[in-house]
Amino acid sequence: MKINPTDLFDSSSLTNNKLKALGDEYRRLYARAKRIADTDHLLIHYIQQGRITDTDDIDAAEAWLNHSDLEPEDIMAKVLDED
Repeated sequence: MKINPTDLFDSSSLTNNKLKALGDEYRRLYARAKRIADTDHLLIHYIQQGRITDTDDIDAAEAWLNHSDLEPEDIMAKVLDED
């Protein structure tokens, strides 16, 4: 199918919908990556503070990260039994 530059501005065009889907996927992956990075930083912080001393806590954080929509701070509260 040929692309017409006006397709970029036509919300019903295949081109526009394909580009929108790519943008949506980018935003979804970026949000996930940021959540992972924030959880990683909190884990490092709590390890350095001596509040996390067992790899089971890292495993628990990873499980919450992968199986919930909790924010990193809430994940750490669950791991440290502070909820």
